[in-house]
Amino acid sequence: MPNFRKIAFPILFSLILASYTTYAALDTFVIEQVEGDVSFDSGFFDFSESTNDKTSKVETSKTSSREETKSSSEASTQSSDLFSEASSEPEIIDGPFTAEPVLTENSYTDRHIAISIGEEDVDVWNKDHVNVQTKVYYADVRLSSIKYLKTALAKDKYGQKIVEKTSSMAARNNAIFAVNGDYYGAQERGYVLRNGSVFRKSAKLVDKDKGDLAIFTDGSFEYFKEADHSLAEVQAMKEEEGHKAYQVFSFGPQLVKDGQRNVGEKEEVAVYSKLGNQRCSIGIVDELHYVFAVCDGRLSDSWGMDLYQMADYMIGRDCVSAYNLDGGGSATFWFNGKVLNRPNTNGDKDIGEREISDCVYIAA
Repeated sequence: MPNFRKIAFPILFSLILASYTTYAALDTFVIEQVEGDVSFDSGFFDFSESTNDKTSKVETSKTSSREETKSSSEASTQSSDLFSEASSEPEIIDGPFTAEPVLTENSYTDRHIAISIGEEDVDVWNKDHVNVQTKVYYADVRLSSIKYLKTALAKDKYGQKIVEKTSSMAARNNAIFAVNGDYYGAQERGYVLRNGSVFRKSAKLVDKDKGDLAIFTDGSFEYFKEADHSLAEVQAMKEEEGHKAYQVFSFGPQLVKDGQRNVGEKEEVAVYSKLGNQRCSIGIVDELHYVFAVCDGRLSDSWGMDLYQMADYMIGRDCVSAYNLDGGGSATFWFNGKVLNRPNTNGDKDIGEREISDCVYIAA
């Protein structure tokens, strides 16, 4: 009969190792790391005092977690005042706007918002230089104020591995139109400023990012590299003009600059498919006039797009500037309660929305 003591230790060690491995996997990929609850309506972001050790380390590049919490709360308290002056201005109905809300199958208008929805098949070249088609969904959006372009965080919480479908976030926030965001929760670092509130001001350690997009309270776009500017510097970029940073997205790259393509034919974020990828882009035509576009990809009847092809598409939509948001399986185009595109990760047999950390939406 074997000596029990000789076999007990290896068995116990194996159990402990298996338990630790399981926990590490869950901690990395499954367990939500909530750092705070979000309440944009009140203009206040409440960091939890009990932030766990792992997420605390994420925010301690130069300041303590408590200092980060304080600055985020202060910035968020100010977010409710971003448009205080604009809100006192008289309502003006002009151009595409209507005195009362008007909703159709492919459009929406009211006193401050005008959205026109469309879809089309676009000819593109695949990697074998063969002409193929890609389905693109677009929204032409005009606003009386940038405050009607908003962002939502999954489950109204900030942190890592907190996810929710774009359709769910949109419906919960009474959105009219929505697309996915930059999936900030997939990264431990990188600026996160949403609806005027600072959630993360730690820059990426290695500047491999494609650059950030900042949208200001006047509705204008500004691009920057996190290695070149602190988030505080970004917030102060238009301070002398009386404008504040309203949204910051950390994905990229900038697809269109001054009406010209800003990416090369071989430039990519990441390629997980032999087919073209799904893309999601936001562009600006002129003052408070925007275009959102999402293309299907990895499907038998919709190849997808390379970055430069999406750039060309946005130029064709008269965008003078455009930015690449998260794509692939995250790419989602939602209007009036319905997902119009076909989100997928692995092609035709895998059609369905991916749960992500944030979305961009239009709402009154």
